[in-house]
Amino acid sequence: MISIVKDLKESTALPKEWQGFKPGAWTESIDVRDFIQHNYTPYSGNEEFLSGPSQRTLRLWDELKVLLKREIDNGGVLDADEEVVSSITSHKPGYIDKELEVVVGLQTDAPLKRALMPFGGLRMAQQALESYGFKMCEKTADIFKKIRKTHNEGVFDAYTSDIRAARSAGIITGLPDAYGRGLGIDATSPAFGPLTCNAGVIRVADGHIEQVIDVRFPDSTSADTIREQLDPLVGRFGVTCRVGRAKVPFSVSADDPAVKALIDTYNEFTGKHAEPFAMGGGTYARNFARAVSFGPEETGLELPSWGGQMHGPNECANEEQLKQALKIYIVAILRLNELEL
Repeated sequence: MISIVKDLKESTALPKEWQGFKPGAWTESIDVRDFIQHNYTPYSGNEEFLSGPSQRTLRLWDELKVLLKREIDNGGVLDADEEVVSSITSHKPGYIDKELEVVVGLQTDAPLKRALMPFGGLRMAQQALESYGFKMCEKTADIFKKIRKTHNEGVFDAYTSDIRAARSAGIITGLPDAYGRGLGIDATSPAFGPLTCNAGVIRVADGHIEQVIDVRFPDSTSADTIREQLDPLVGRFGVTCRVGRAKVPFSVSADDPAVKALIDTYNEFTGKHAEPFAMGGGTYARNFARAVSFGPEETGLELPSWGGQMHGPNECANEEQLKQALKIYIVAILRLNELEL
C-alpha cells in the first residue's frame, strides 16, 4: 500500500486500471466514500425505464403465493431440514418450478424449506427445530457433540485469561445475551415483557474506547437503576458508565375501555382474536397523555409489482387492506366518541 501511494504522488497520471474515473482522496489512500462521491451519476428520472414482470414471473409468483399461504397456515414454517447442515454444496438443486425459473438456486432442495445451521449453537438450532415440531437428526447432533465445533465453542477456546476474568465477573457473557443477564440488569414486567439490550456502536474518542448499549427497559426498572447496577461492575475494570438518552416506559392498560373498543372493532372486522401487545420501539403515542398505536399489520398479503415491504424501498400496502383499515378507523372513532375519556 505504501509503495502505491508513493508512485501516485510521483506521477500525475492515473494507473491504467483507474483511467476514466475522477481522481480524489481515494487515489491517495483507501477511501471508498470519496471514490463514490466523485464518480457516481445521480438518476433524476422516473420509473418508466423499468419493465413490468413477465408472464413467466407472474406464473411463478402465483405458485409461490400458494406456498407462502401454506407456510403461514402451518404456523410460520412449512418445512425444515433436520439432518443436512447447510453449506454452498450441501443440497441438490431445488426449484419452485424448474420450467419457469431463469435465475435458479434455493438455499435447500425445496422451496421454503428452512436450512439447518448449528454452527451458531447446537442447542439453539435444536430448540428452533423443536419449536416448530421438528427434531434434529441424532447423528447430526452427535457429530457436533463429538467431532465438529460450533462457532461459540471456537470463541471459548480463543479466550485469553483477561477475557475469561471479564466473563467470570459478568461484564461480558461470551455468548449472545439480548436480555442484560450478563450485565446484571435483566428485568421484566407483565406489560412490557423482558428488558432487551444491544451492543451497538463502538468508537474511539479522545483516546478512550466508547461502547454504546441500546437498552429497552420495562416499567419495573429505570435508567438510573440500570446505571447504579452497572457502576460497580464496570468500575472493576476502570470503566465508567453514563446514561445518554433515556425515556420513561409508556403504556396504556389493556383493560382501558378505549383499548378494548379498538381491539373489539379490529376483531369484529377481521374475524380474528387479536390481543393488545407492547413493543420495544417507540411511537408517537408517547407524546400524548393517553394514546396507543393502532393500525393494520398483516404479513403474506399480495403487494403491487412495484412495491416493497415495510421500512424498505418503495414501501407500500395492500389496497384491500387499506380499504378495510379505513372502515375499522371510522367505526373505531365513532365508538371512542361514545366513551367518557
